[in-house]
Amino acid sequence: MAASSAQARASNPPYRSGIYFSDAPQRPVLDRILAEANNELGGRVVTEVEPVANYSTVEPYHRHYFASNPDQGNCADVIGPRTREIPRGIQGAAG
Repeated sequence: MAASSAQARASNPPYRSGIYFSDAPQRPVLDRILAEANNELGGRVVTEVEPVANYSTVEPYHRHYFASNPDQGNCADVIGPRTREIPRGIQGAAG
């Protein structure tokens, strides 16, 4: 899914959500989960889904950043409120 114009107007335009899959059979599962999320959230999900390319492991201090820093800037102001909007059934759908 491509980024929407609403996302382009976000306060941090360089950041966008994305799910990158490594095996083709993952794509339909991801599409289904995002369709469910869009249905529940009125079409507001703008996460792109693409095959993984140019992947490198992030430095340890960036891993699980939101879980480790929920009260910091963008985590508290943007990400936290948005994750609370996700219906419980969808939150665990990929696990």
